[in-house]
Amino acid sequence: VNQYHRHVPIEYLCGSAMFFNRLFIVNRHVLIPRRDSECLIHHVQQLYAHNSSKQSIVEIGTGSGCLSITLSRLFPHWQIHACDISLSALRVARNNSYLHHCHNIQFHRGNLFDAKFLQNISFNMIISNPPYISKEQISYC
Repeated sequence: VNQYHRHVPIEYLCGSAMFFNRLFIVNRHVLIPRRDSECLIHHVQQLYAHNSSKQSIVEIGTGSGCLSITLSRLFPHWQIHACDISLSALRVARNNSYLHHCHNIQFHRGNLFDAKFLQNISFNMIISNPPYISKEQISYC
C-alpha cells in the first residue's frame, strides 16, 4: 500500500505487465513494456508477412525481453540475439524467455558499441526500443 501511495506503477507491484497479449515478468531492473512499443512488432510482421526465410536479428537493450520474445513466438524459425548491459535485466529476460517457451533466443551481455558477440554472427536486422521516458518518471526505481 505504501508503494502504491508513492506512485510505484501497478506493474511493478504485481511483478508483471502485458505486451502483445502476453504476460511478462517485470521488476525495478527493467522498464515496463508499453503498448505503443507494439508498433515495432507490427512493423516487422508487415515486412516479413510474405517471407518465410530464416532471419537472424539482434535486439540492443532487451530489458524484459518482450520484443525478442514476441518475435520468437511469431517467427520460431528465426535466430534471435538479445543483448543488454544489465545482468539483472538479462535475468528477467531469460525468465520471460523460459516462461514463453522460446528456444531460438541467445542472450548476451553488452551494448551496441562493445558487442563482441556481433563479430561472430551475421544478421539481417537490428531492433531496439531504448528508454525514452524521463529520468523523473523512473526515479522511483
